Amino acid sequence: LESGMMKADIAKRTKLHEYQAGIYIQRAKVLSKNGLKKALELCHEADIKIKSTNIDSYNVLDVLIIKLSMTGRIA
Repeated sequence: LESGMMKADIAKRTKLHEYQAGIYIQRAKVLSKNGLKKALELCHEADIKIKSTNIDSYNVLDVLIIKLSMTGRIA
């Protein structure tokens, strides 16, 4: 978005359906850069937990969703 790419270009480059890319774009516009960075870190941590522990994946995802819902919005 910062580089001026349009939704269709982003969808093509990320290999997402244009509608899905639009949903992600709208969410990205609501978050600050720090919020997006934090969301990425949380997803990465959850991915590691799911792949490297015996913790129930659904529990990890439930916690991830709660943490993501509290991730920094633009003031």
